[in-house]
Amino acid sequence: MFNLNGRIAVITGAGSGMGAGISKKLSEAGAFVCLLGRSIEKLEETRKSLSNPGASFRCDVQDEQALLRIKESIVSTHGKIDILVTSAAAPGVVSKLEDT
Repeated sequence: MFNLNGRIAVITGAGSGMGAGISKKLSEAGAFVCLLGRSIEKLEETRKSLSNPGASFRCDVQDEQALLRIKESIVSTHGKIDILVTSAAAPGVVSKLEDT
C-alpha cells in the first residue's frame, strides 16, 4: 500500500457505497479524511470505522456556498487539500468543486 501520512483527503458521498469504501482505504494509508454527505448519521458511521481520525461535514454538494464554507474550514484547519474524490451522485458536482 502507499503512504498518505500528512495528506488531507476530501470525499463527497462518503456516507455509503464507494465513497465510504474509498474513505476507509485512504485513512488506512494514513490520510486525514474529511467526509462530506447529506446524512450526518451515515458520515459518523463511516468516520468511526476509519483507521485515523477524520472529520464529518453535512453538505449537499449541489450547494456551492456550502462547499465554499467547508473548503475554507478545511484549509483554515489543515492548510491544504491534497486529494479530492467526488463520489456523490449529483449532476454538476465535479465542475462546482473544480471551480472552487
